[in-house]
Amino acid sequence: MKSETSRRIMDAARAKAKEIGLADTHFMNPHGLDDPAHLSSAADLAALARYALRSEPLFDDYVDTAHHTVLAGAKIELLIPPNWDWD
Repeated sequence: MKSETSRRIMDAARAKAKEIGLADTHFMNPHGLDDPAHLSSAADLAALARYALRSEPLFDDYVDTAHHTVLAGAKIELLIPPNWDWD
């Protein structure tokens, strides 16, 4: 059973998707992990990216980051996105 918090997050995500015109997108969980009913079209993904670029000032910096160093106490880790295309 989904928690009340998860349900509220999903309600907000679905409302935002409708608000920005994502007609072929359906979110099933707040974490984005696989679910057969978790769907989006290529057109909706493009519209979502366009919305993010226009409404979130740092979004282009986020998606253009090849790696990031995170300080976690005395431990330093280099994070490299697993889907980064190095070619």
